Amino acid sequence: MVSLVSVVGLWAFSGGLLGYFFYPLGVRLGVKWVMNLAENGMVYPAYMKPPFPSESRFYLFAIENPREVLRGDRMQFSMKGPYVYRTYLEREGIKFSSKQERVTFDSRRRMYLEEGRSSSMEERMWLMNPILPGTVKSVRSLLADRLPFQRLSQPILFQSVNALLDSYKERLIMRTTPNQFLQGRPIELLIAVTSLAARFGLDSLVPPGPPKNIFGLAFAQNETLDRIEIYTGLGSSADRFAEVARWKDKSEVDVWRGKCRRINGTNGELYKPFLEEGEPIPIFLGPMCRSFPLEPVLAGEPPPGTVIIEESVLLVPKSAGSSNSSRGPEVGAGANGSVSSLEREELTPAAASTNVNTNVNTSANVNTNANTNVNNAHAEGNQALLGEHRPQSVRAGAGLQGLEYELSPSLYMGARSNPSNRCFCEHPRALDCQLDGLVTMGPCFFGAPLFFARPNFKGADARILNTTSFLQTVGPNALPDKQSFLLDQTTGTVLAVNLTLMGVFKLLRQRYMRDLERLRNVTYAPSFATSESVQLPDQFAMPIYMLQQANQYHRPVCLVAAAAGLLLLLLGRLFRATRSPAAKPRDSVQPEVAPISRTGSQTRSQTRSQTGSRRSSQRSSQSSA
Repeated sequence: MVSLVSVVGLWAFSGGLLGYFFYPLGVRLGVKWVMNLAENGMVYPAYMKPPFPSESRFYLFAIENPREVLRGDRMQFSMKGPYVYRTYLEREGIKFSSKQERVTFDSRRRMYLEEGRSSSMEERMWLMNPILPGTVKSVRSLLADRLPFQRLSQPILFQSVNALLDSYKERLIMRTTPNQFLQGRPIELLIAVTSLAARFGLDSLVPPGPPKNIFGLAFAQNETLDRIEIYTGLGSSADRFAEVARWKDKSEVDVWRGKCRRINGTNGELYKPFLEEGEPIPIFLGPMCRSFPLEPVLAGEPPPGTVIIEESVLLVPKSAGSSNSSRGPEVGAGANGSVSSLEREELTPAAASTNVNTNVNTSANVNTNANTNVNNAHAEGNQALLGEHRPQSVRAGAGLQGLEYELSPSLYMGARSNPSNRCFCEHPRALDCQLDGLVTMGPCFFGAPLFFARPNFKGADARILNTTSFLQTVGPNALPDKQSFLLDQTTGTVLAVNLTLMGVFKLLRQRYMRDLERLRNVTYAPSFATSESVQLPDQFAMPIYMLQQANQYHRPVCLVAAAAGLLLLLLGRLFRATRSPAAKPRDSVQPEVAPISRTGSQTRSQTRSQTGSRRSSQRSSQSSA
């Protein structure tokens, strides 16, 4: 029993010490062995065909004053939705490199409408037609800016464009339904232009359009293949797991300039294991065709990108009667798409401060009380955001803990605040390039004048905010301001994603174009918002949960095991010590017993000798007789 206690104690003590010091090394080796895209590995099947969907929500911004907008008033909106889709990821054309260090595939999103959870898809509303701004931009860059004698040629050109748009019933603001805007409608104008260009061999002159010449937000995602090549984490690519090597068979994004062309980081679906706390993570998103960092949300600090909007940020018009004259100089379509004089004026602080009426912030339809209410609402929203000191480690479903990251605020900064973003600009002197709040997306979306913004224009410059009445009519908190990525620190697994973005179109006043010639000089009109959310299901979260529990408790468990083993060793020693005094009295008695035993033996020997002598004497007497 004593030896068994000692052996158990020795094992527990040794195991506790070894686990305390060598468990992290074992976890690191095990995670690196698992986290790769080997064709017969554990991650590969779930990544190439994720068995669970994400949830996509669309919101549309209906225009409430279409007639007034065409006369130069600011747009007023109402938000419609949500329109909920169940989205699955699919991979096609999977091909490994010779050493299986890289894998190439086409990624596609399959979206299925959840009718029971969505608003009516057949409600008729006034929505901005995204085809028309892109068409006008293409006509201006391909023809209008290149024709000689522009004062004579431009009126003829744009009148011809007006007639063409009329024949196919394409207007800037159209009475349509969410079903057509999301599920798609054929663009007869584009179909006719592409077929005519193909007949005369002029396909290369026609700018790319939506898939199959059908415009629809959900339709485009269903029909778009995103070809990407990433490192598998095998062989020499072990330290580059999930990093993007090539996108659309190119090692750079050729629609940008300079360092903005670089592809850097993972693809946003997989991340390297063993994330460093407090360090940003570079990612490359194909739909946004750019690289940018995810910033960690630190404990005790407001979320990145939180901006305090003061009362003075929204400028107040001088008078209600100055709407027509306040539009400022006419937009000129200069060579190579040069910016308007209005935009140049707005980039000058003196012009913005001395002549409010020449700035696009002015409007006849918004009074002082409306501006003050919006500013107060923004102040309340900022106070709420500053009060939410989100911790760095956030709890997800199934009891999982993860590190929280958000889209970097630098993504939305203009060239003034972040000069490194200048190479993303189509026109470096334009408002949308210089001022904060917009992300240029046009080169990634068929050349359309499209931008992404944070929900509710959070962090946007006042000169962009005030080109419409969005905040006054929809409200500063209409959309959830969520841009969070929750990642497991050990494996880099995505535990949850909540991302919301607004789609904003840029409208410039264009002379001779019927729907554009009386618009405000420049308008940044929100058209839609998209929200993406996904959470790792419980059945897939269980291994990560067990690993997190082991990581959290292995040190105390190992210390307890070592302490228990040490205690058992001491108990075994104590038992041995208490048993040894009971054996010593038997040894001490033996010297006293020994003489007695020897005396007894001597007595027995003397008795035997005496008996023998008597017997011998008797035999001798008998013999003499």
